[in-house]
Amino acid sequence: MIDPIRGLLGQLICGGWIGEDLRDGSDLAFLFLATPGGGALGLPVDEAMGLLAGRLGIDSRPGRVTLTPPTASHVEVRPRDWAALVVDGETVVERPTSPDWIATACAVGRVALGVAYTALPPGVPVEDHTDGPSVLALLTVTDTRR
Repeated sequence: MIDPIRGLLGQLICGGWIGEDLRDGSDLAFLFLATPGGGALGLPVDEAMGLLAGRLGIDSRPGRVTLTPPTASHVEVRPRDWAALVVDGETVVERPTSPDWIATACAVGRVALGVAYTALPPGVPVEDHTDGPSVLALLTVTDTRR
């Protein structure tokens, strides 16, 4: 089986922000994964990122939303306002966030994770790359700061 999480996927770029939970209008912390390249594993970007979504334990069909948090992956809140995406006990990607992002993630107990199915164009922030084909999932938050 191809395992895109173990570095075979290539470069992953992770953006994060606080946005609106469309279910009730409340604040929700978001993470969004994209890749800048022309594919990895010898596959087009959409196929490689679909494999990544599947490995994360979320529905990999473009446009799908996984509301039940998968058991394979979660988000860890770490010291100094860092967040990490963890799959099967291994850190896939981590990034600095803000105290507000951390507070929102911990208060809600969930983070919305998006996976883009198109390549991130040069110079475009991940936060501005959310309109194309992607999948979205709610992941459980674990606070490891204590």
